[in-house]
Order: sequence, then C-alpha cells, then structure tokens
Amino acid sequence: MKTGRRIILLITLMLALLLLGGSSLLAAEASNEAQLQKAITEGNDDTITIMNNIALTKRLIINRPVTLTGVDCSINTGVNCIYVDSNGNLTLSGKLSITGNGEGLPTLDVSEGNANIIAGVIEATGAFGNGIYSSGNLNISGGEIRATGKESIALVLSGSVNMTGGTIKAEGPKSIGVGVSRGQFTISGGNITATGPGISVYTGTVNINSSENMNLSGGVYSEDLSTDQIQYTAFFTTLPKPVIINDNHANTFKLLGIDPSLSFTVGNSTSKILGASISGNTVSLNPTRIGDYILILSSNIAKQQSINLTIPVKVNNVSSTNSTSPQPNGNITSDLSGHWAKDSIMQLINAGVIKGYPDGTCQPDKTISRAEFAVMLVQALKLEPKAGNTFSDTASHWAKDSIATVAAHGLVSGHNKNIFGPDELITREQAASVYSRLAKLESSTFALNCTDKKSISAWAEPGVAAAVKIGFFNLYPDGSFKPQGYTTRAEAFFALYKYLSPEGPQTVKQ
Repeated sequence: MKTGRRIILLITLMLALLLLGGSSLLAAEASNEAQLQKAITEGNDDTITIMNNIALTKRLIINRPVTLTGVDCSINTGVNCIYVDSNGNLTLSGKLSITGNGEGLPTLDVSEGNANIIAGVIEATGAFGNGIYSSGNLNISGGEIRATGKESIALVLSGSVNMTGGTIKAEGPKSIGVGVSRGQFTISGGNITATGPGISVYTGTVNINSSENMNLSGGVYSEDLSTDQIQYTAFFTTLPKPVIINDNHANTFKLLGIDPSLSFTVGNSTSKILGASISGNTVSLNPTRIGDYILILSSNIAKQQSINLTIPVKVNNVSSTNSTSPQPNGNITSDLSGHWAKDSIMQLINAGVIKGYPDGTCQPDKTISRAEFAVMLVQALKLEPKAGNTFSDTASHWAKDSIATVAAHGLVSGHNKNIFGPDELITREQAASVYSRLAKLESSTFALNCTDKKSISAWAEPGVAAAVKIGFFNLYPDGSFKPQGYTTRAEAFFALYKYLSPEGPQTVKQ
C-alpha cells in the first residue's frame, strides 16, 4: 500500500513540474509558419520537430538555442531566410531540407550567433545566392550545403567555420564551394565539390588538415576583385593526400596546379626530422626517423590571404645513412625489465641524454617535480643558458638556473610572474603542453577524444590534444587522459624520446 502511494505521489510531482514550466522536457512540433514562429519566440523547448512542408512569408529569427529537425519535411524560405542573431544557437539535424530562392541572398544567415550543421540539407537555388552566410561561428559535421543557382556560392564566411564532415556542393554554372571573404575556414573532413573554385579566398585564412576521409574538387584559389574581371590564382588544384614512406630513399610529391607566382614554405619543427624542402611545386622528403609526423606547408599573399596545409606523413622506413637514432647497448637498469617504457628510456640512457640513479636504478614510476622537469629539459636538449624572469620562489632554489632557462626559452611558464612552484609535482596536462610547445604543435587543430576531456584546463587543451595526436602522451586503457594526474619519470622520458627519436613504440599502455 505504501509503495502504491509513493508511485502516485511521484506521478503527481512530475505533473506539477511540467505545469510549472517543465515543458522544456518535451519537444515542440510545428506544421505551419505560425506554429514555427510561436515555438521559437514564445516556447522554451530545445528541439522543434517540423511535421509538414512550411513556406516562410517573412524572415525567421533564431534568438535562443534551438534544434530544428524533421523527417522528409522542408522549410522553404523563398526570398527570406533563417537568421541567427547574437543570442541564437541553431542546430540542424534529421532529414530536414531548408531551401531558399532569393537572388543574391542566403538561405541561412548566421551573422552574429552560432550554428551547428549535423544533418539535413540547406540549399540556395537563386542566382548569386548562398546556401549559408556566416560571420558568426559555424560548425559543420554532417548534412549537405548546396547552391544550384547561377554564379552562386554554397558557403560564404567572414567569421569562423570548422568543417569536420558533411558535404558542400556548388552545382550552378560558375559557382564556388566556399568563399572566404574574411575570417577563418578550417577543414579536416567532409567533401567539397564545385563547378568553379572549391575554395576561394579574398581575405582571411584557410587551414586544410588533409585526411583520407576528405575530398576537395575545384582546388583552392586566391581571389582578386581589384579589376573589372575577377582574377583567380591557384594555390593548388588537387588536394595532397596523406603520405606514407616505405622506401629508404627520398620521396617527393607535387602540389598540382600551383600558380608560378605563388610559393609555399615548409613550417613546424618536424620538417627537420622529415628532411622536408620545397622547390616550385615539388615537395621532397628525406626522413631520418621512423614515426608519424605532421608536415605544414604555408603560403601567404600580401592581400592577407593565407593557406596552411597540414599533411600527415607516416614514415615506415629510413635510410641507414640518414638515421640518427641511438641504439641500445643492452645494459638494462635493474628496475626497467618488463616496463612499458623500457625501450625508450634505454635508448636515451645509451645515447647519454639522461642518466639513472647511482644505485643503478631509473625509478621510472616515480613522479617528477617541476624543477626536476626543467633540469631534465635543459640537460637533454642542451638549451643555451638564458636569464629570464626571476620567480620569487626560485631565487635560492637549487634549480633556479634551469628554471630561468626554460622560462626564457618559452617552454615552461610559472603560475604567474612571481610564482613557479618548483617543488610541485608536474601534472600530465602541464607536461603535455610543454612538449607540444617544444614541437611547435600547440597551435595546430587536433580533435581530442578522451573520456575526461572536461577535466582538462581550457588553456591546456590544445597542447594536450597535439601531444596525444603526435604520440608524446597516450590515453589510459579506459580512454582517459588524467590531466591532473602527476607525470612519472617514465612518461616524461617517453615523450622526450618521441621528440628526439620518434621511432620507439607508437602505442603503449601506461
């Protein structure tokens, strides 16, 4: 009897919550324009399901977080558009089609807010029209953005757009896939096809992270509007794919269609390991170490047009005359036998990069302080001594010179300008950020997929993501990174080995 009363009480409480404003637990439905307008402006539901084909007679303004979804339904904006204002955050999902036919107008205007395209279709059929115009923040992970009108552009941006999946199609005559008028466009997945340029850059930056699951037809072009006729200059016409080196001699690939007036430069520290150079449109690689690397090629034009092309390079073999890898001498310290980092640590010891303890041990699982970490970097990397900021808590510390040196080199920073915390144990996120900074990878765009991503400090996330991507640090078997966990000597040495001689274990369980 008591159980029955409890169930009745629980049901009554749930009904009361719904009546008092819990309607956000339910998804709204809209079958016509009036219902759709009301659901957005007066409702508080996060998801609105389109139940029928809807034709707009006026602009639809998104001024709050809303997800639009539907199954085989459409919204026809006509000569109007869906507009996302500064308070808006629009997500499109499901089999929903949004079509506009305004001449020279966008179907979706993300001028100030945020939008996420997960699924569905956004299409512009009018001449000179745009599927999406965005000066806000736009993420594309799925769906299709399409422009079928004459001289149309599927996506025009002057804000920040990140594309990891989905499709952009410019099918109309002389149409452009992505037009970068300002801002930044980053693509690491998905497909772009166009009858004209795949990507056209007027001013702004394009970051292309080449991968096997990405296709770009139409090439990347610089756009010049200073004359009566628009002039296009090719950065390249065919996207280079990831490179795999199996032969023990120099390898080359070409940037196809590059205009002779443009030039690319080789960036990032791994270019030295890869023996990378570029002449005209030919990139030559003569690697010295086995491993997985990232090659960055950049091109800049005076009119503030920048292209950064990131190409993964997997080196499976190197010439014996090029190899700079230290070889083990077989003398294993007493506590390294069977340890996951044994091979990496032994090669560093044999090369004289690091030393064990006088008693013949290495103590690989011992945690390491921030001061000890600084000394290790100075000695292993043979850093030139520099006098930098003197922290109030290191003035009389035994490692003050090494701390000043790593700080002056920009590798390790203090908690603030006065406090370094030399005797604090260094965390995994701190150490990972240092190695990424050392390899000049911290500014690269890498997706981090770990179970405790929310525990990573915001300032450390780019460095951690890069360190995991390049293999300096590994995730634990449960998929976590443990950013606030303390770094062991083995983890610090393994990352150092990967930086100096990355032909050690590619994946290990820590």
